[in-house]
Amino acid sequence: DASVVYGGAAYGGSVYDSAVLGASQVQYAADAQGLYQDPNPQIIRRPNPTGVQTYTQNVRVQFLQPPPVPPPGPLIIREVRPPQPPLPPPLRLRQVAPPLPPPPPLVLRERPPVPPPAIASQTVIRRLPGLPVPPRSVIVERVPPPPPRPR
Repeated sequence: DASVVYGGAAYGGSVYDSAVLGASQVQYAADAQGLYQDPNPQIIRRPNPTGVQTYTQNVRVQFLQPPPVPPPGPLIIREVRPPQPPLPPPLRLRQVAPPLPPPPPLVLRERPPVPPPAIASQTVIRRLPGLPVPPRSVIVERVPPPPPRPR
Protein backbone atom coordinates (compact mmCIF):
# COMPACT_ATOMS: atom_id res chain seq x y z
CA ASP A 1 0.00 0.00 0.00
CA ALA A 2 1.41 3.41 -0.98
CA SER A 3 -0.06 5.15 2.03
CA VAL A 4 1.94 2.95 4.45
CA VAL A 5 5.26 3.64 2.70
CA TYR A 6 4.84 7.43 2.72
CA GLY A 7 3.60 8.01 6.24
CA GLY A 8 -0.08 7.27 5.96
CA ALA A 9 -1.19 9.65 3.26
CA ALA A 10 -1.41 8.98 -0.46
CA TYR A 11 -0.06 11.39 -3.04
CA GLY A 12 -3.33 13.18 -3.47
CA GLY A 13 -3.83 13.44 0.28
CA SER A 14 -7.30 11.93 0.15
CA VAL A 15 -6.61 8.32 1.10
CA TYR A 16 -5.68 7.65 4.76
CA ASP A 17 -4.91 4.42 6.53
CA SER A 18 -6.58 4.80 9.92
CA ALA A 19 -4.58 2.00 11.54
CA VAL A 20 -1.24 3.61 10.67
CA LEU A 21 -2.42 7.10 11.62
CA GLY A 22 -3.69 6.00 14.97
CA ALA A 23 -0.62 3.97 15.92
CA SER A 24 2.08 6.62 15.22
CA GLN A 25 2.31 9.79 13.24
CA VAL A 26 5.61 10.57 11.50
CA GLN A 27 6.60 14.26 11.34
CA TYR A 28 8.84 15.39 8.46
CA ALA A 29 10.89 18.59 8.50
CA ALA A 30 9.33 21.34 6.41
CA ASP A 31 10.47 24.86 5.55
CA ALA A 32 8.49 28.09 5.97
CA GLN A 33 6.45 27.43 2.80
CA GLY A 34 5.48 23.98 4.06
CA LEU A 35 7.68 22.05 1.60
CA TYR A 36 9.26 18.80 2.69
CA GLN A 37 13.02 19.01 3.24
CA ASP A 38 14.69 15.72 2.53
CA PRO A 39 18.06 15.36 4.30
CA ASN A 40 19.33 12.94 1.62
CA PRO A 41 17.76 13.94 -1.70
CA GLN A 42 18.17 11.72 -4.75
CA ILE A 43 19.80 13.76 -7.53
CA ILE A 44 19.26 12.63 -11.10
CA ARG A 45 21.53 14.17 -13.74
CA ARG A 46 20.55 13.78 -17.38
CA PRO A 47 22.48 15.09 -20.37
CA ASN A 48 20.90 17.78 -22.51
CA PRO A 49 19.35 16.05 -25.53
CA THR A 50 20.33 18.94 -27.86
CA GLY A 51 23.98 18.93 -26.71
CA VAL A 52 25.78 21.91 -25.20
CA GLN A 53 23.59 24.96 -25.14
CA THR A 54 25.26 28.31 -25.82
CA TYR A 55 23.73 31.61 -24.78
CA THR A 56 24.55 34.92 -26.39
CA GLN A 57 24.21 38.10 -24.46
CA ASN A 58 24.97 41.61 -25.67
CA VAL A 59 26.89 43.67 -23.15
CA ARG A 60 27.21 47.41 -23.37
CA VAL A 61 29.80 49.07 -21.16
CA GLN A 62 29.24 52.68 -20.34
CA PHE A 63 31.82 54.59 -18.33
CA LEU A 64 30.21 57.28 -16.25
CA GLN A 65 32.02 60.51 -15.48
CA PRO A 66 32.24 61.31 -11.78
CA PRO A 67 30.90 64.66 -10.69
CA PRO A 68 33.50 67.45 -10.65
CA VAL A 69 35.41 67.88 -7.42
CA PRO A 70 34.31 71.03 -5.61
CA PRO A 71 37.07 73.63 -5.17
CA PRO A 72 38.82 73.37 -1.82
CA GLY A 73 38.17 75.87 0.89
CA PRO A 74 40.73 78.50 1.80
CA LEU A 75 43.90 77.25 3.44
CA ILE A 76 44.36 78.92 6.80
CA ILE A 77 47.66 78.44 8.61
CA ARG A 78 47.94 79.72 12.13
CA GLU A 79 51.31 79.67 13.80
CA VAL A 80 50.99 79.50 17.53
CA ARG A 81 54.07 79.62 19.69
CA PRO A 82 53.90 78.66 23.35
CA PRO A 83 55.08 81.26 25.86
CA GLN A 84 58.81 81.35 26.48
CA PRO A 85 59.85 79.51 29.64
CA PRO A 86 61.66 81.55 32.30
CA LEU A 87 65.40 81.99 31.96
CA PRO A 88 67.46 79.32 33.68
CA PRO A 89 69.69 80.48 36.54
CA PRO A 90 73.11 81.71 35.40
CA LEU A 91 75.99 79.30 35.30
CA ARG A 92 78.72 80.45 37.68
CA LEU A 93 82.27 79.48 36.93
CA ARG A 94 84.82 80.38 39.58
CA GLN A 95 88.39 80.57 38.36
CA VAL A 96 91.24 81.01 40.74
CA ALA A 97 94.25 82.83 39.35
CA PRO A 98 97.38 80.68 39.18
CA PRO A 99 99.98 81.44 41.83
CA LEU A 100 102.68 83.90 40.88
CA PRO A 101 105.84 82.23 39.61
CA PRO A 102 108.78 82.33 41.95
CA PRO A 103 111.30 85.04 41.15
CA PRO A 104 114.33 83.97 39.16
CA PRO A 105 117.31 82.95 41.24
CA LEU A 106 119.83 85.61 42.04
CA VAL A 107 123.15 84.78 40.31
CA LEU A 108 126.32 86.24 41.75
CA ARG A 109 129.37 85.85 39.52
CA GLU A 110 133.04 86.52 39.92
CA ARG A 111 135.17 88.36 37.43
CA PRO A 112 135.81 86.32 34.24
CA PRO A 113 139.38 85.11 33.60
CA VAL A 114 141.72 87.04 31.32
CA PRO A 115 141.38 85.86 27.68
CA PRO A 116 144.47 84.30 26.06
CA PRO A 117 146.44 86.42 23.61
CA ALA A 118 145.19 86.37 19.96
CA ILE A 119 147.20 84.32 17.45
CA ALA A 120 148.00 86.07 14.18
CA SER A 121 146.38 84.62 11.02
CA GLN A 122 148.33 82.50 8.52
CA THR A 123 147.38 81.67 4.92
CA VAL A 124 148.21 78.17 3.60
CA ILE A 125 147.71 77.41 -0.13
CA ARG A 126 147.29 73.74 -1.15
CA ARG A 127 147.34 72.65 -4.77
CA LEU A 128 144.47 70.24 -5.65
CA PRO A 129 144.14 68.22 -8.91
CA GLY A 130 141.67 69.52 -11.52
CA LEU A 131 138.12 68.15 -11.86
CA PRO A 132 137.58 65.39 -14.47
CA VAL A 133 135.75 66.19 -17.71
CA PRO A 134 132.02 65.38 -17.43
CA PRO A 135 130.69 62.58 -19.69
CA ARG A 136 129.39 63.47 -23.12
CA SER A 137 125.63 64.08 -23.36
CA VAL A 138 123.50 62.32 -26.01
CA ILE A 139 120.86 64.18 -28.03
CA VAL A 140 118.37 62.13 -30.11
CA GLU A 141 116.65 63.99 -32.94
CA ARG A 142 113.56 62.35 -34.38
CA VAL A 143 112.76 63.29 -37.97
CA PRO A 144 109.37 62.37 -39.52
CA PRO A 145 109.49 59.87 -42.40
CA PRO A 146 109.63 61.34 -45.90
CA PRO A 147 106.38 61.52 -47.88
CA PRO A 148 105.64 58.65 -50.31
CA ARG A 149 107.09 58.83 -53.77
CA PRO A 150 104.82 60.00 -56.55
CA ARG A 151 103.92 57.39 -59.16
